Amino acid sequence: MNEDRMRRNEEDVLDRRARELAETAKGAEEGGAFATITVVAVGAVQLGLPVESLKEIVPRTAVTPLPGLPPWISGIAQIRGVVIAVVHLGRWLGLAGLDAGPFFAVIAGPAGPLALEIDAVSGLRSVKAGEIAADLGTLEVKVPGLVRAATKDLVMILDPQVLLASEDVLMDSGTAIGRKR
Repeated sequence: MNEDRMRRNEEDVLDRRARELAETAKGAEEGGAFATITVVAVGAVQLGLPVESLKEIVPRTAVTPLPGLPPWISGIAQIRGVVIAVVHLGRWLGLAGLDAGPFFAVIAGPAGPLALEIDAVSGLRSVKAGEIAADLGTLEVKVPGLVRAATKDLVMILDPQVLLASEDVLMDSGTAIGRKR
């Protein structure tokens, strides 16, 4: 009799564990990963750069301005021996009154890397589907598709490939040639 009770207890425990695992798997599917991002700041705005597009974040180096470029293209900089075009992300997004950021977020593109001036790095974050806001609210995005999504705590997840393909930042062998808006 004692053995029967122990066997039933074991079966009950196994059944309960199976149900819990099934619920965990179901919850993971419903709230699965949306993206893994590096959260950076440009002014007071929090932006998410997908880690698959981000090569590195480095301290800002000297930027050489080039004549005739729009205000959102700061110029070119040498990073690890490579000359890279630098985009002032805040100006490109239309954020007023921002100085040059102390860091570069270097993103990889088909025509070469591009450095984005940023103010701060908050860290790495795995964004779940359940954290995504239904809409962007009152955010006005001048470039369609640039913001893939926004989290409920207002981190705008960017699509760097849209930036790289934008006519505002035409890439030619790693050099930015901007178009005036």
